Amino acid sequence: MQDGSDGCGEYFVACDQIRDLHSACEKVIEASRLVAGMVYAGMVYSKEHPDEIAQRVPGEVIEDETVAHGLLPTLDGSFDGSAEYDEEHLNDVVVTRDWTARAIAAWKNGMPGDIYVSSSW
Repeated sequence: MQDGSDGCGEYFVACDQIRDLHSACEKVIEASRLVAGMVYAGMVYSKEHPDEIAQRVPGEVIEDETVAHGLLPTLDGSFDGSAEYDEEHLNDVVVTRDWTARAIAAWKNGMPGDIYVSSSW
């Protein structure tokens, strides 16, 4: 929708884009099996480790991230969260799938209105 740029503006989202996102979410959920692993929990900074060390804790990771990476890749950054393909990423995909399903159903039932996304932080 924003072609990879973050202009902190509002961008119109077409119904077809919502349907495409819903389809991508369904495919990622279907292809993502969670298995035990170590997940990102944050960064540790100290005098002994001034360059930072990633803190990891036991959790669940997506066993084969190929489909998730291809369809809904993670973004690394201070506002984007973890770049891991783990339980948190899969949960976000499920929440997004559920939201897109409600939006599609609302349109099918004749609810008027447009959807815009804003990237301001």
